[in-house]
Amino acid sequence: NDDNIKLLVCGIKAGGIGINLQKANNVCFVELDWTPALHEQAESRANRIGQENIVTSYYLLAQDTIDETISVLLDEKSEIIDMATDGKDIETQENKIMEKLINSIKERNNK
Repeated sequence: NDDNIKLLVCGIKAGGIGINLQKANNVCFVELDWTPALHEQAESRANRIGQENIVTSYYLLAQDTIDETISVLLDEKSEIIDMATDGKDIETQENKIMEKLINSIKERNNK
């Protein structure tokens, strides 16, 4: 509730469960989870009833890390979830994501 604090830095689980962030409008997450819904929940904690400001969520990603790969996979998983809720065929897309993950891990091991 302190107006002098301009940024909350937290993990996905700490930011997504059990704390009220309705006064926070800049939130920085320092980790990624495998589930898009957990990210949405954490971001939504700042977009609560009573929030008067535009909320900006940041994710810290370092180049050439597993988090960089997870970030891409999260985007693709979100697309699959959207397709499934729209009643579209998702089997082909799921196979592409698994293939991409396996290739990414192989490339990382070859460095």
